Amino acid sequence: GKGMDGFSVCVDGKTTPACVTTSDGLFTLAGVSYLDDGMLKVTKTGYRPLYVMMGRKQVSSAFAAWVLTDAELKAEAALAKVSPKTGTGNLGIFIIGPSGGLKDAKVALAKKVGDGPIYYGDNIKPDPAKTSSAKHGHLLWFNIPAGDHELIVTPPNSAVVCKPEFARSSTGKNRFKVTIKADGDTYTQVICK
Repeated sequence: GKGMDGFSVCVDGKTTPACVTTSDGLFTLAGVSYLDDGMLKVTKTGYRPLYVMMGRKQVSSAFAAWVLTDAELKAEAALAKVSPKTGTGNLGIFIIGPSGGLKDAKVALAKKVGDGPIYYGDNIKPDPAKTSSAKHGHLLWFNIPAGDHELIVTPPNSAVVCKPEFARSSTGKNRFKVTIKADGDTYTQVICK
């Protein structure tokens, strides 16, 4: 994918250190370790705020797709047949298997809230009729109340263990915590082996 340049990046809740992504979408935050707890906040005028669990030092094409303008979010929501609600947040998830996206995985929130999951089809568009992940492993969850939520991933094979790539807060086998911000989009990846 194409790098997302000109986006401001900082640790959520702090104004320094801060930096701006380069033309290839990369950035470095001085004095911030990729292992630190917290979330990165990625912003640019005309785009919705994006929150990314700590654990990576670059804005890569994997989550660049989740940096959405309000118009793009409305288009995705229309395809998913949901209406975005003010004061809630959205969650983008990429489930990664041994050779790319993990097909036939299912995702749930321990507490049933929001509109989702909405799995992407093989054409990389939201498909409300799908009940598990397609070959790309992408899915969306709209209108989740702000706060901490427990995400449960059920891989197609029960021997597979899934762990969050960014967050370090597992809550059990194939379960972990995600933090949702109001009026923003949160992105996370799940590695399944």
